[in-house]
Amino acid sequence: MKILGTYKYKWAIILQPQAMRELESLILRYYENPIYTAYLTNKNRVRFESLNELLEYDNTKGSEIKSLSVFGQLDFDSTAFHMIIRANRGVFVNYTSTVEIEYVVKSPDDELTLNSRLKSLFDKTKARYSAVGKISLSSVFMVALVAVLIYAFSVNLFSTAITLTLKSVLQVLGASALGSVINISGSLGLMYIFPSVVFNWGMQIEKSNRISALRTNIFWGVIISFVLSIIIYFITK
Repeated sequence: MKILGTYKYKWAIILQPQAMRELESLILRYYENPIYTAYLTNKNRVRFESLNELLEYDNTKGSEIKSLSVFGQLDFDSTAFHMIIRANRGVFVNYTSTVEIEYVVKSPDDELTLNSRLKSLFDKTKARYSAVGKISLSSVFMVALVAVLIYAFSVNLFSTAITLTLKSVLQVLGASALGSVINISGSLGLMYIFPSVVFNWGMQIEKSNRISALRTNIFWGVIISFVLSIIIYFITK
């Protein structure tokens, strides 16, 4: 008997070398000969014959690992285990999942334990900012747009006529274009500050430390601004 199953992990992850070793150890419980294929930011693809070879990759700027595929073999089936680690972008969220796995196992017990162990392992790699990182500015703008349209409709609900001038049309188009620019740049900024997948070895460690420091500075900047606004309110009241 063979069972074909799938597994998804839906939170941001930071993969350290130790986590990768634990992942390989888990894969080897059920499969043989794991092979790693990395897809880089410069669109190149690199195949690694061992985990040590993968972890020795320098991950330099311009050729960082963007996504990773892992294959495992079971009874001469070289694709019995196939895992893809990458950010799957969503429409209303920045990402829908970070790990997708298709697997073949021999029994329901194997499937149950495999899924449980995968969840336990990836929970240990879960980034603390996972929930914030899911926020999409597209959703925020959509909610704001709906609110504006509802308000505009309620204001003009009992109007006998609505006149559209060239100036008003241009204003709407201009506001839409500006909103799109802010949306795109803001989304890119959020994805940089709150990356959904981090392969944290080689030169990536230094980059991760810089981004972590930036998140800390932004957090304290927001807190200080909030406290100062309250103080100023009571002083000027």
